Amino acid sequence: MRYILDMCRRAFAAKRLGLAAAVLALMAATTITHADVPSDDQGGTRRPPHGTVPNPGTQQQELANITAPAPYNVFEFVVTCAGCHGGTIDQNAGHFGNWAGTSMASAARDPVFRANQIGVNNIVRSLTGENGAGNMCFRCHSPNGWYSGRFDPTLAGDPEGSTMEHSILLSTDDEGILCEVCHRTIGGVTKNYIGGTFDDTDPVWNMLEGISDWPHAGLPYTDQDGDPTIAAGNPYGDTTLQINDGMTYIGKYSGSADIYFSDVPLAGTDYTGQTYAVQPPGWPSPGDPYVAADGSVPIHFEKPIGPPLDPTTFFPVYQAQGLSLEHPTAGGRPDPPGYLPQPVPPGNTFIRSPEFCGTCHDLTVPILNHGMPEQRTYTEWKFSNFGRDEAASTYKRCQDCHMPTLKHEYADGTAVSLNPDPTLAGWFPYGKDRNPDGGTTFHKFDGANRDLPEMMKVLYPEVDLEVIGATTGNDTRIFPGMLSDRTLMWERARRNTELQLKDAVKVKIVKAPTQNPNGTWKVVLRVINKAGHRIPSGYPDGRRFWIQLTVTDSSGATVYESGHYDEASATLYIDSSKTGFNRALAPVINAARGKNAVMVYEKRTGTDNGDGTYSMSVSLLNDKILFDNRIPPAGFTYADYQVAGTKFWSYDPATLAPYEDIGRFKDGTNSDRVVYIFSGPADPNAQLHARAEIYWQTHTREFMEHLKNQDDSTLRPEGPPSVLAPNYPLTPTYLSDSLSQTTGQNFADLRDENGDPLNDNWGGIAYAAWLLTGKGAPLLLSTADTSVTAVPAKPVVRATAVSPFAVEVRWQAVTGAEYYEVQVLYGKSAKTASWDKLALVQASGATEEFILHDGLNVGKTYKYRVRAYNAAGSILSLAAKAATPQDFPLAPTNLQVAGVTDTTVTLSWFDQADNELGFVIERQDVPLLTTDPWPDFVEVARIPTPNNGGTGGVDWQDTGLLPGRVYNYRVAAYNDIGLSLWNENGPVAATTLGTP
Repeated sequence: MRYILDMCRRAFAAKRLGLAAAVLALMAATTITHADVPSDDQGGTRRPPHGTVPNPGTQQQELANITAPAPYNVFEFVVTCAGCHGGTIDQNAGHFGNWAGTSMASAARDPVFRANQIGVNNIVRSLTGENGAGNMCFRCHSPNGWYSGRFDPTLAGDPEGSTMEHSILLSTDDEGILCEVCHRTIGGVTKNYIGGTFDDTDPVWNMLEGISDWPHAGLPYTDQDGDPTIAAGNPYGDTTLQINDGMTYIGKYSGSADIYFSDVPLAGTDYTGQTYAVQPPGWPSPGDPYVAADGSVPIHFEKPIGPPLDPTTFFPVYQAQGLSLEHPTAGGRPDPPGYLPQPVPPGNTFIRSPEFCGTCHDLTVPILNHGMPEQRTYTEWKFSNFGRDEAASTYKRCQDCHMPTLKHEYADGTAVSLNPDPTLAGWFPYGKDRNPDGGTTFHKFDGANRDLPEMMKVLYPEVDLEVIGATTGNDTRIFPGMLSDRTLMWERARRNTELQLKDAVKVKIVKAPTQNPNGTWKVVLRVINKAGHRIPSGYPDGRRFWIQLTVTDSSGATVYESGHYDEASATLYIDSSKTGFNRALAPVINAARGKNAVMVYEKRTGTDNGDGTYSMSVSLLNDKILFDNRIPPAGFTYADYQVAGTKFWSYDPATLAPYEDIGRFKDGTNSDRVVYIFSGPADPNAQLHARAEIYWQTHTREFMEHLKNQDDSTLRPEGPPSVLAPNYPLTPTYLSDSLSQTTGQNFADLRDENGDPLNDNWGGIAYAAWLLTGKGAPLLLSTADTSVTAVPAKPVVRATAVSPFAVEVRWQAVTGAEYYEVQVLYGKSAKTASWDKLALVQASGATEEFILHDGLNVGKTYKYRVRAYNAAGSILSLAAKAATPQDFPLAPTNLQVAGVTDTTVTLSWFDQADNELGFVIERQDVPLLTTDPWPDFVEVARIPTPNNGGTGGVDWQDTGLLPGRVYNYRVAAYNDIGLSLWNENGPVAATTLGTP
């Protein structure tokens, strides 16, 4: 019965997706019950990746192919999830509506990642002759493609990404870190397992660390001083996830996904990585499937899909898998006695844990055996007040900040928080009230990549056009939550990122300009890290923030500067003279001695030249950390950091030789005290004013030029094929062609900052996207100013609905405000809706500021307020409210040609709207010679509805036509709000009788 219901569900979704998706959905429905591994000539099985596995965790092609005979895919299509998780619920609350604009959704499309990945792969290939270093990068950035084997050369894939599927009707390769990757993950490989701890001599852990890669010599991960970089109990990292082998989803509520967390090998083998058939010590028959008392085989203990090997061919035999088609959202099951040797956590435990985030956000570069601790965001969090003690009042999970749980009212008359679209999901149990449990999780995933949403706008104008089949703009009802144009979602992702960055750091002037006894002057600042990890964290190269300090006298003349960014050349200088740059290596900057510098917080890497000197660059292949002064979070201890790959580093200015800067930050301190010493007026009573500003930058010019220059490939970047192309889906869509559509700039006309043309490869595309979106212009995050003593005036806010989906929020610019934070209440009452931060708006200098809040629900009330900031503090306005009007009418359906004569065409259609006033009929006169230009559709009639606002059939006759001619027709409903979409079955053609 479940199988039949699932097929019906897929067929219903297919009706909305169109013919191509219908075929796909039915193929998925009829083949989902077994792992359909593509065959080769070796006994009907596919060879596994050569050598040992790239990293532990679930491996390539170990999960069932859900789309055979279509391309190998292991994860459900995103549109299936979007159908219920982001439509009539406003897209600010809907899961898809938030996710679709984030770095998670854009991870595989990110041109900066692609340029970096392809460059690393090709450089390693040139150095070692091994092709495939870029394969493991896709494990996180394109999980469907990786687990499907599309990037492994031994599985007929290409690590450059040329074999990934760009069609989102055929795969989810381009959809990045999609729904199922998280919601089917049930564990990760760590240096612990439940019930015990692996010590450093444990053969299993050493086997995991001694993996072979491109080419990894099998040594434990240590840093350049020989210290370990993975602390006991921490995730192995590098996306070593364990994926549920059945389609059982997990989330806020537990389902049937019970899990044994350790990743131990099968008895007698070194093989590990499955999420099933892994039986811990003490089981009656290690290596055999577990059989329950009733004779059934639980889902996670089936025959392994990797080993055993066929005794004749010695190739793996991939067993059929029985998959669960359930989508559990409530309940759980108790641990059957003897089912596991220790209590089984419910299926929702791991996805809600910070360790789940750490499986990707602690990352070690394994290639060329250098083991660079590239990211340690989870580790930084774990050894801080935020993560050290789960019972402490300071404890906050990663999810608490990056995907907070909020309440929202579904509608004015339905003041409940709902995860899916209840009108499609059938309300309970899927559309049930989440408020008693605190609301719903907003899938913001906001981080630090402010540039990526803007790059997506210029490179992917119609991401979902292939699914929709027509350009839709901002209409949420085509396929609920699924838009051809994701501009709203990218805009929201940028806003969320800016808010997250602003909340992470604050600058204060501890000591105003004061003259020292020797006649020099001093200013003391404090930069405070308010985040739960180091700042900046994550990917190191090109990511930084700095202090811009300006000291002026009473006439406003500049006395001293440290830090000046020139947006025209995208270059950071010491000061506005733009004569050079010098990085501050210590928290004392003595410009009075001719040693002026800029305090930049960043991590920089490099290589050993072999002669006692080092070279600094932004290459991912660097194996030495030369500099790292990123501010730690509150409560850290350096002893913990030292053995976990996150040290403080500095270097000798003459040789760039690095050394461990152990005392850079005092244990527990989440701030940096920076002292500036400079020359100034001789008069000690001179009135000097200091202004300090914090600026954030995601991608530096140096980094982008490195990516452009290192990519010597000829792979021309593609986007999703357009359904409007004559030979769809065979005609590729190239990203370089998209630029003229979105920016009016032809790619061939673009030049880099040195005047050279760009190559049409990922390096060139990444650089073009950076160039056309402001060259990574920095964002002002925090200010302190000794001349500003009063907070701004309170803004007066008004909110006005401008469409059924959008509200315009306006406020008069207030004196002294430098920027504003706009907040929204997702409903009428703070008891059933939460206040949330909506946008950060920099003061523009205009008399009035505004933002458009789009993608809302129809017929619903929202409240807004604005907080004005300056260097002295902030003030919050009173709330204003606005209600979006009722919806546009639904589009007519089943438009038919009911009859023709020599001069008339009779049309009929079904009116499925209940709020229309009438219908608009448009006609296109097809030319006799189809090679002639085709005219546009023009309105030929506007008729009142015959159904008095109800539903039913409608007939209409067009007269005065020419004999023997072809006419195309389309119909839309209208009301006071506006026009519906055109009839769902598209334009229909009618041919009049007689001779033309």
